[in-house]
Amino acid sequence: MRKIEIEVNTVPEKTMYLTQHFGDGTLGKTKFDASFTIPTMSLIVSVGKKRYIISSQDIISEVITLHEENEK
Repeated sequence: MRKIEIEVNTVPEKTMYLTQHFGDGTLGKTKFDASFTIPTMSLIVSVGKKRYIISSQDIISEVITLHEENEK
């Protein structure tokens, strides 16, 4: 198996999304908060004062590509 690569973008400071909270926690000493945008269900991860967005469509596309490569 190979790793999949997904683009992660910084959310501009004054950007607003309607979201559904997924959860919050820590990874080591780093606190984070995660939500899904509505209706696209892209993942937004907040770390410190920054927000990052990952497209759910990009995740699905990469998984399908990986599957197709492994089926050959």
